[in-house]
Amino acid sequence: MLVSHACRPLIVVVALLLAAAVPLRAQTSAPAGFYYQVQPGDSFDVIARRFRVTAYDIARHNGRSPNDQLAAGSRIWVPGVAAPRAPVVTTTPTPVPRLQTTPAPTPRPSQAPAASGGTVVVRPGDSLWRIASANGVTVADLAAANRISPSASLQVGQTLRLPGGGEPPPREVAAAPSPRATPTPTPRPGGTPRPTATPAARTTSSSSPNVASGAVSARGFSWPVQGTILRKYENSLTSKHSGLDIEVPVGTAVRAARDGVVIYAGESISAYGKMVIVRHDNDLATCYAFNSRNLVRVDQRVKRGEKIAESGDGGRGGRPYLYFQLRRKGEAVDPMPYLP
Repeated sequence: MLVSHACRPLIVVVALLLAAAVPLRAQTSAPAGFYYQVQPGDSFDVIARRFRVTAYDIARHNGRSPNDQLAAGSRIWVPGVAAPRAPVVTTTPTPVPRLQTTPAPTPRPSQAPAASGGTVVVRPGDSLWRIASANGVTVADLAAANRISPSASLQVGQTLRLPGGGEPPPREVAAAPSPRATPTPTPRPGGTPRPTATPAARTTSSSSPNVASGAVSARGFSWPVQGTILRKYENSLTSKHSGLDIEVPVGTAVRAARDGVVIYAGESISAYGKMVIVRHDNDLATCYAFNSRNLVRVDQRVKRGEKIAESGDGGRGGRPYLYFQLRRKGEAVDPMPYLP
């Protein structure tokens, strides 16, 4: 086919335009996107939020379901976005190797952990279980290290040796405070710690009637022990005390104040140590706390004057006592009007 000389310039221009259009068409028709390397913890939703696309589109372009789990290190196609200038890395910091194979126990707020073989000082509310747990030892080992029973009651200020410290010492008991010092208050559950009166302000009532004498009140109650009342029941805006602190030597026989049925005998309530609760008629119950030994069991029927426990040490620095409480419909009331 012959082409006139006049048409040749036009053909050259068309050819140049076609040549320029070919790479432009190839460029615009290529799908946008890039291959992304899955990092630990990634999912279709996480990756979609990161690159502002939908999880459905990513899954569809990879022949997967948006609910499928992704294996770390695998590669998936992220459509519709250009590859980031810097690689997306969401690495997890390498943990520092630990010398111990088991995690150290979390210390209790009441007792900071001490070094193995060290000593700890008993604080208000502490028990063998709490101190052992805070220092990563067993109750049996802690008791053996101090030559005491695993169920022994502790005194505020008492020093305990942790296992691994060599020859165990004899039991250390906090010395009685000087007359001008105020002993550390013992916390009670469900209320603020009770303030301990100074010697000048202590109640110095006469001893309670002898239980053996058979003194019984008109309401059928007798005294659980014979001793001096260190503190009476109080229920005011400035001072609260839910029972009687009756001073008696450790090991004194604690007797049921009235006929009834034992509904609790144990030491799971750490603030009261070993305790016995007896239910009586007319929605009444009596509590006997800080015992050194409980002698009855739950559901056991007891008679007034029957020995149910032996007294211990309530923690009033050198003055052991029985904590006696009377409850009516579950609420503590003043025991004095019920006693002879």
